[in-house]
Amino acid sequence: MLLIRDILKHHKEEVSMLHEQIEYNVLISKYLDNEISSEEKKQLEFWIIQSKENKAYFREMAKSWEESTIALQDKTIVRNQLIKFFERQN
Repeated sequence: MLLIRDILKHHKEEVSMLHEQIEYNVLISKYLDNEISSEEKKQLEFWIIQSKENKAYFREMAKSWEESTIALQDKTIVRNQLIKFFERQN
């Protein structure tokens, strides 16, 4: 019986940790999109300074966000150049 309780307790802790991670992913996304409220920003900043792991995770998310933004901008530039090229052909 103890084993089942231990498993359930462990599962509940994992679910709680996953929920917290999702919450901070949302805050990070809002921050990077400049859509974060001042209260949410304080919450995120506090979370970042709580551990080296949180800080590293935030930096990695910001780096990925920046790289994806650059890639999207590059695609838009290429698309616009192709449109201009085809317009000149007509």
